Amino acid sequence: MDNKIETNLDIGANDIEFILNHLKGKTQPQEFADIVYQVALFKTREDRKSRVKVYDPDCEYKAGDLIFKEYPGQLPVGNKKYVAVEQGVILTVEEARNQGGRDEIRLSYDGTSEFRKYTEYLVRQKIELLLPHKQGRPCGDAEYISIDDDPRQTQTPLIERDFNILRKKLTSGLNKEVGIAFINGKVLLMKNLKAIAPDVFNAIREFLKDRQASESTEFFVENFCKVDPAAPDFAATCFALNYIMTSQYKIDLLQTCGGGWGKWHLISVLYHIKKNVLVSEANPFLAKLSFDDKKNLLQKRKKFEEQIFSEGETRYYLTQREISSGAVRLKPGLYNFGDAIEIEAADTFTHKQHTLYFFQDENLLLGFDKIFESYKALQGMTIVFEQTSDGEFQFTVKTTRKGAISDKIVYDTANKVFMASGEKLASLVAVNKQIFLETDVFNSLASRIGEFRKVETGNKLFHKIFLEFGFREKNYEIHILRLYHILDLIAPIDLKLVEEVILSNPEFIPSEKLAGVFYLDSDAVVEIEEEEQQRRQGLIEDQKRRREESRKVQLDEELKVKEEIRLVREEHRKKREEEMWQKEKLR
Repeated sequence: MDNKIETNLDIGANDIEFILNHLKGKTQPQEFADIVYQVALFKTREDRKSRVKVYDPDCEYKAGDLIFKEYPGQLPVGNKKYVAVEQGVILTVEEARNQGGRDEIRLSYDGTSEFRKYTEYLVRQKIELLLPHKQGRPCGDAEYISIDDDPRQTQTPLIERDFNILRKKLTSGLNKEVGIAFINGKVLLMKNLKAIAPDVFNAIREFLKDRQASESTEFFVENFCKVDPAAPDFAATCFALNYIMTSQYKIDLLQTCGGGWGKWHLISVLYHIKKNVLVSEANPFLAKLSFDDKKNLLQKRKKFEEQIFSEGETRYYLTQREISSGAVRLKPGLYNFGDAIEIEAADTFTHKQHTLYFFQDENLLLGFDKIFESYKALQGMTIVFEQTSDGEFQFTVKTTRKGAISDKIVYDTANKVFMASGEKLASLVAVNKQIFLETDVFNSLASRIGEFRKVETGNKLFHKIFLEFGFREKNYEIHILRLYHILDLIAPIDLKLVEEVILSNPEFIPSEKLAGVFYLDSDAVVEIEEEEQQRRQGLIEDQKRRREESRKVQLDEELKVKEEIRLVREEHRKKREEEMWQKEKLR
């Protein structure tokens, strides 16, 4: 039994000619799915022309014959799994033989119905599909089925796997064909494309310059092309606008989402949305990180995240940099955004829809600025970002009745440092106490930020955070999320990279009892303490040198003053002597 679809799925000149003829005279864009189906029918047209004999055990069949057979009832397709085949099926006779004194035919099935699952199950079980023949004495003459009874006329021409291959090949072929316009899952001949004046696109660009959110194709067609949504050529104009913007204005304009006819925005506006946020600042330490053992690192990270995010992988604990940027760094591979840049997400508490921006290269979601402001977001707060079963997005900011009062943290743009503003902030958001950073941490980093940024390598910066902010009595023990939040204050870094450094270098030892907690081994601590002692000794010597220089300057000033006083006294003495000499002279 050989279940093979031998249809050539490559797109050749005959297929393109068929499509061109199919599209001829059509002024409305055609669905790509319909084109795929028509091409599949075209490619398999010969498969439906062969005559088919009705199976009768009293008749004789030969290899190559096609027979029609009904299989009523339930057919096994797996362990306790069954399917029912409503229609009869067409089988190919692979071999006619006599075995054990019995005449039988070995069959295969090349169709696309549910019966295919049954034949695949037989292959897995190493069972042949057999039927008896030549039972009549003499053998009867086989009858042929009519076209109306032929299941090939109503069944899909390809199985889904081959449809997927055909879609990919057809997509590639249509994109190369100069006479065909293909965009947004729709197809039209170029010569039937609606003409749109260049002034329309110039006006659209000017309109988008002053807007934060993108705008829909339907809006542009109605307001700039002046075509009413109820007009017969509205869809054709939407198609033309999208095609021209994609092909001729792709330097300036980008489609941000695909709902309906899609939405568009200026690339320059989208670029500045990401460029101007704190999470996009450069991190000089990224090029100075080393990984001792990256073997099975992906599996290690997956297992590790299951431990630290035991309450759900869609849960995030936001860093101060994320909050100040109105951003959430998403875990890769959890969501299906398609090609969309701009999405809508619902707040599960207020039920309001919010426009957010997804940048796939960094798994970065922006646009939370006003949301975080309304919730009075705090570093270490919890947010859950989910995609529902129907593909919609929603988020939940975790809150608590008790609330918390914390120092308000601001960003000093001149020194590029986060610091306490001196104001208090009352908030109801729920923070993770293990991750929440005390004001002393912000103050310490703010006062010594230059010292931290002068560390030679990224790994040594990790060591320094352990040394400065870890639990000293327990080998500088620190939770990896707390480490991540502190590192992100110094320079932007994502959790994935922090995990990779921690899990691939031997000096970071995981706690046996506390998930996510690490400490430095004794050798690493001694080495770091020696470096820290040398640094502090250098500071002491530098302070001593400065004191000596200051004392020398002070002594020089004192000597200078004394000399000036001596000169003044000497001058006064000479003056008195002169006066006394004059008095003696007058006597």
